[in-house]
Amino acid sequence: MKDFRCSKCNRLLAKIDGDALVEIKCPRCKEMNSFTEEVYITIEDGAQDKCTDLDPAGA
Repeated sequence: MKDFRCSKCNRLLAKIDGDALVEIKCPRCKEMNSFTEEVYITIEDGAQDKCTDLDPAGA
């Protein structure tokens, strides 16, 4: 489970398990908060492209 906290005052609003799209108004500061599961992909410096379905000549 992941903690879902207010982006303004950091109050714990909910605990979320699994994929979810949640909007909660903080009862303390009245800030609207949205939570969506996001995936970030990073490429390391010096990493080689090992994709085999691309033609290196561009044709």
